[in-house]
Amino acid sequence: MKIRILRVLGYCASIIWIISGLIIIGSIFLSAIGVYINLTVGLLFIIAGIYLIWRNMLFINFLMEGGGIQTKTYNKIVIAEIILFKTLFLFGLVIFSAIFFRVFIEKYAVFG
Repeated sequence: MKIRILRVLGYCASIIWIISGLIIIGSIFLSAIGVYINLTVGLLFIIAGIYLIWRNMLFINFLMEGGGIQTKTYNKIVIAEIILFKTLFLFGLVIFSAIFFRVFIEKYAVFG
């Protein structure tokens, strides 16, 4: 059950970061000012999202290879990862809402 929560939180966190990066890059079409900074930051957000997917997949595979032996250390590590991905998801959601407001409400590029 904890691994399923970890998997879902990992994918949700990475998707929110990737979508934020795509919106930042797409906001270049609203304003030509700050093209390079928007492109750079957007790519960094996308790379961060891809890294989160990769890290989540590796960690879940690592836990599955252990044969499901649930010790106290195992449970602490899984709970720590759940807290990490929950925090990354909430932080990404805050950033996404700011990006969404800037691009779709104010009609400006994120940086520019």
